[in-house]
Amino acid sequence: MSILLHHSDLTIMLLVMVLIMSARLMPAAEGPAAILQRAHAWDVERLTPKRIHQVREWIATQVDDGTWPDLDLTHGGQAAWQPLSYIGRLRWIAVASGRGGPLAEDAGATQALIRGLAAWQRTLPRSSNWWYNDIGAPQQAVNILASRPDLPPAALETLVAIVGPARIGRTGQNRVWLASINLMLNAYHNRPREIGQAARAITSTLSLTTGEGPQHDGSFHQHGAQFYSGGYGRAWVHDTGYWAALLHGTPWAYSTDQTRILEQTTLDGLGWMMRSGLVDPACMGREAARAGAHGMGHLALVGRSLAAHGGERAADWQRFAAVADGSEAFLHGGAKHFWRSDASFLHRTGFSVGILAATTRTLRSESINNEHLFNALFADGATWIRRSGDEFHRLAPIIDWSALPGTVYQGGEALHRRGMTIRAESTFGGGIGSGHHLVHGWDLVRGDTRAAQAWFGIEQGLVVLLSGIAHPNRSLAVTGPVMPASGPGLQQNGQAIDASMQMEAGQSIIHDDLAWLALDGTWTIERSEREGSWHRINPGMHPHEQPLTGEVLAMRSHLGRAPSDAKVAWAVLEVDDERPPKPRFTVLANTPQIQAVRDADGTLMAVFREAGEIGGIVVDGPAIVLHNAERTLIADPTRPGGDRRLTVTVNGTVHAIDLPDGAIAGSPLTLGTE
Repeated sequence: MSILLHHSDLTIMLLVMVLIMSARLMPAAEGPAAILQRAHAWDVERLTPKRIHQVREWIATQVDDGTWPDLDLTHGGQAAWQPLSYIGRLRWIAVASGRGGPLAEDAGATQALIRGLAAWQRTLPRSSNWWYNDIGAPQQAVNILASRPDLPPAALETLVAIVGPARIGRTGQNRVWLASINLMLNAYHNRPREIGQAARAITSTLSLTTGEGPQHDGSFHQHGAQFYSGGYGRAWVHDTGYWAALLHGTPWAYSTDQTRILEQTTLDGLGWMMRSGLVDPACMGREAARAGAHGMGHLALVGRSLAAHGGERAADWQRFAAVADGSEAFLHGGAKHFWRSDASFLHRTGFSVGILAATTRTLRSESINNEHLFNALFADGATWIRRSGDEFHRLAPIIDWSALPGTVYQGGEALHRRGMTIRAESTFGGGIGSGHHLVHGWDLVRGDTRAAQAWFGIEQGLVVLLSGIAHPNRSLAVTGPVMPASGPGLQQNGQAIDASMQMEAGQSIIHDDLAWLALDGTWTIERSEREGSWHRINPGMHPHEQPLTGEVLAMRSHLGRAPSDAKVAWAVLEVDDERPPKPRFTVLANTPQIQAVRDADGTLMAVFREAGEIGGIVVDGPAIVLHNAERTLIADPTRPGGDRRLTVTVNGTVHAIDLPDGAIAGSPLTLGTE
């Protein structure tokens, strides 16, 4: 595909580059004015050809009274508030018509902006959701002030009124949003002292916490102990990264320690949760049920800007930008377990995996504002496998939400749990990621449903073991991998197949250059055409039904009614010259007491739920163990809230260790360094 640039487009690009560089190099003495100019320059850099085309369409379709036929300014809804889209259009008209923008000399753009603000002033829209009134609309208004401070007084007064008092409060990302609005408003009013107060409110979130905000393992929590790195946390990364760039070289610039927290939460946190420009659904909370919410492209500018500042991690910021814009597949190869969030991520060249298995130390994924209506299994071992990165976005509207990959489902179980605080019941969960190896153990406890589950990242891919699967009277089914069906690329024993089929232990299929293996139990490969919609799972953000269809491939094991001690196992491996690939790992144990795998290089990974021994490793209580020739790592999957001592014997050598507690409870400990 060829790309043709019109002469005017080249001129715009040159203007943007000059504007960005001049804004970034602006002397600190210019303070408030520099902040506004940098904010506008940042938005100009985000003006893609598609966005410019939209702006021109908005100007052309605006009614004489300043409104648009497709948006209702009197809408007061709790979610998908239409006036936010309205003022969002005005914001981008302001950017495009501001200094250095492609419509800077277009009087019609300015008139559209003035008419639109007059219509807002006549209507005074209000939402029943505080967020839109205090954050959503004011965010757009302060950015219009930054882009078009030359508007007539009446229009500027309307914008200031939309912003309101801009009081700083709340916690986590909500605090950053409110402080950002306050800072921009005070920059507009040229109030350096108040700018400093707002900057301190933003940087106050650049500290590790056990509450809402950045965690000690690089993950991010919001709405209590909910794992939200790819939702609120992604917004936090953008906004704190944005202010790191805008305040660089000013009296309000970040300290070294604050910069390190941003790096840890972004590069060593969110960076593990991305593939090819899209974020893993495991870390998104209810935002996973929003169409178009999975893209990371807006973070590429953060990465490039902070890379330009230099420093020890400049190269990492540049690579982060490349993954965010989709030009590279992943930032980190290998595995990482986030012990503060009960989540693990695994990256291989050919695919990535995200796992979320909530315990009593964290919360299940919320459902508020009529969003995320099928959330019941989302944090109960869901195991998302992605190759291109967009698999979940293709699956979400049409997938059977009782058959999420990696989960156990009880027939007839409700799939919607309403509320913000949805507590998990499992008291056992933990893991270790080291190099390309991962071990993550968890106990499923949901009502009367029970299972011991473990995930192992190995050289070839992923192994999943389940044992002790039980329910006193209901039917249970276990789901393995689930992916969009990819053309005719489904094979067994070298032969193409195009229908559902059964697999016994030792059999496999190949789909999209990944091998799905049945390691234990009887499995069914189910290939089906499904229909659904984003409205079905999230009517709050998608009020209109727009049916979608797609073909889905799933691997399921139906255990029948009232299983008492069932076990199954499956794996997904990268396909090499052997088709199917021959497993180069060994399952050493799959019982409710011990689940263990030894990889081809001798690395032993084990989940102990009680005292036990396997492969030369002896423990006197529950533990997660990863052992190889170089070192032995131990993690506590119980985290009882106080001191805990564990005795570990490795090939005859006894170690008595005090396991980490407090804010770092669950973090791995290397034997010999305790």
